[in-house]
Amino acid sequence: FFQAEDGIRDKLVTGVQTCALPIWALGQVAPARRAAVIQHHLLGLSFKEVADRAGIAETAAKLRSSRGVAQLRALLRGDNMKGPGET
Repeated sequence: FFQAEDGIRDKLVTGVQTCALPIWALGQVAPARRAAVIQHHLLGLSFKEVADRAGIAETAAKLRSSRGVAQLRALLRGDNMKGPGET
């Protein structure tokens, strides 16, 4: 979901190198939420830019990011984030 435009590859590499967040945790987050978290928090894109890239409303981008961050926090605390009926 990342393209080499606007130096985004360099921002991603720098963000990952300086990120204290374990990569395994990002891999556990739903793809749409993960994309919003990475683009906003690691790459520094505005929510409008995140929304434009995903073809969604800005409020939806904020919601995805917020839920992704909440899921990451829960994962890092060791909480079970699975919904009813999931194993």
